[in-house]
Amino acid sequence: MVLAAASAGVKRLVTLDNVVENAEMVVSMNQENGKEVKTPGGTSSWGGEQGMFWRNVLEKVLEKVLEERFGGMHHMTPKKAGIQRTCDFLDGNRDRIPFNISKNDVFRFNGVSKAMGWKILSQPREIDGRTFYTAHNETRGRKKLITKEDLAKIERFIDSNGFDGRTVGWAGLPAAAGLDIDCSARTVYRAVKDINLYMYIACTKKYISPHAKERRVEYARVMLEKYLNKEDWYHVRFSDECHFGYGPQGRVHIIRRP
Repeated sequence: MVLAAASAGVKRLVTLDNVVENAEMVVSMNQENGKEVKTPGGTSSWGGEQGMFWRNVLEKVLEKVLEERFGGMHHMTPKKAGIQRTCDFLDGNRDRIPFNISKNDVFRFNGVSKAMGWKILSQPREIDGRTFYTAHNETRGRKKLITKEDLAKIERFIDSNGFDGRTVGWAGLPAAAGLDIDCSARTVYRAVKDINLYMYIACTKKYISPHAKERRVEYARVMLEKYLNKEDWYHVRFSDECHFGYGPQGRVHIIRRP
């Protein structure tokens, strides 16, 4: 059995045979000095059943030392990540899973001891280039003409200038928002989709007679008396924009969110 260990940046191989050989030297030196080496079956030798016993003991000791000192390096990173994500999923969906799965079941399924499993869960959920190769900042391709800061300025302009600000076309929107950007209307259209802004055709309302106005007001009073609680109006959709003008307006496009 060969176990890999790393210390102070220097890699080395620790084999069970090397440990046994060193232990035999210690036993020989003690015997020469008149000291007696105790084993479960008697004294001295590394041969036979006693030798197998000590080999098994040393094997367990080596595994434990390497596991505690070097974080269980014989467990590959994908296995650690799998244990972490599985246990995180179970913790977040306890009420949806019809059967009980404990963390010890996860450790047992992945061939990891209970102590090592809990140690893996205590480690931070890090995403690095070795385990998540798309976690780096993108440096390829052309830079965006309209940055996130520019989109924030455009959004503030539209929200603060009412109907006039919403009727500005895509091509003139950056200049109206105070940005010095030379780009096409198509570029602006693609960029503002990130902040959920689109252009719609405004609905037109025909002329309303004084009699129709009175009937509408009366209908509003009746409905208000009928539905007193605010919960009663949740199913009613109200218009959030209204524009009054004189003469034929034609087709008007406005910028708004869905």
